[in-house]
Amino acid sequence: METDKLNALTDHLNKLGYGSISNSDTFEVLNLLSSCWLDLQGSDDQKTDVSKLHRAESLSWDKPMLSFTIERHGGTVNGSSRAALHHWVVDLNTGCANISLTGVLQLTPMSPKMDIGAVAEKVANQILLGKPCKTI
Repeated sequence: METDKLNALTDHLNKLGYGSISNSDTFEVLNLLSSCWLDLQGSDDQKTDVSKLHRAESLSWDKPMLSFTIERHGGTVNGSSRAALHHWVVDLNTGCANISLTGVLQLTPMSPKMDIGAVAEKVANQILLGKPCKTI
């Protein structure tokens, strides 16, 4: 593990102080994190390569833990209206990165739910009446 890079990140975070990291400091923190990401055990979980770190949001520092959230869009490529949210915690003392929580973010409104009961009733009635079923 490249401890010099982890130390540079830790030193920078300590200068910022504890708690939420401001938007103006996020760029530098993510640059430093990117430089050591491949050295962190667990950083490849859910195929989270270094190129995805620029999407990190809600960064927070609580020594020795750096936490953040990344919005993943793999499902949207396949038509989903939701993005996965991965909440990461990086322990800079141990050099481990873990997804601590997952969730979803509704990006676009979902289509209305289909009332399958009404459709089934309509088809059943047509069958009972001896009528051909029409395409629904």
